[in-house]
Amino acid sequence: MSIIKKTLMLKLTILVLCTFTSCKTTAQTVIVKDISEMKTEDWSVDGSVKKYFKDIDNDFASFLGTWIAPMGNNQTFVVSLYKVTKNPRRDTNGNVEYYVDDIEGHYRLVENYDLLNEQVIYTSNKHWVGTTDVYPGIYVMKSNDGIHSYGTVMDTSFPVSSPYYRQEGRLGMKILSTNPTTAQWRISKGSDAKPEDRVFNIPTDIILTKVN
Repeated sequence: MSIIKKTLMLKLTILVLCTFTSCKTTAQTVIVKDISEMKTEDWSVDGSVKKYFKDIDNDFASFLGTWIAPMGNNQTFVVSLYKVTKNPRRDTNGNVEYYVDDIEGHYRLVENYDLLNEQVIYTSNKHWVGTTDVYPGIYVMKSNDGIHSYGTVMDTSFPVSSPYYRQEGRLGMKILSTNPTTAQWRISKGSDAKPEDRVFNIPTDIILTKVN
């Protein structure tokens, strides 16, 4: 086979591959918005244009890290928060509707905190029953001002057989001071919630101190 024929066949092969590839790939345009604009903007946009609600002003920073609160009897409640950037939000079909920055994290209750004989009484950082999946106990948390943050917490400290296992609540944190950095941690349910839906085993109103 001549060099010219080989060259033509190679070009044809590349063209066919590119054609099939382009049929399966859709170009996506991402429009970056400040996370505060989630209050006024439509979150999703039809087609290939997607919005990304970003923590542009770094308002999440004051909440990230490890927090502790003494609970008595040598027990300490520990909260660890981290930032997830460009977290996709998907519709029921699995298609991305928009992206957003989130604060996520875990909590645990321990005895003898930060000592060699530390023991975990309960933790949200564990596999869900019957799966190998680990989900954050604290999620979809955000802040627009670096002082207040709001999100959702799931109480997995109950026994699996309990009707309150994986009870969800509205979590709010408010920075109270910066030297040391302290914050109020408060969990609530809406006023329309049934009394049994307001049962939590994890602390619902405490003062946390940031340790790192």
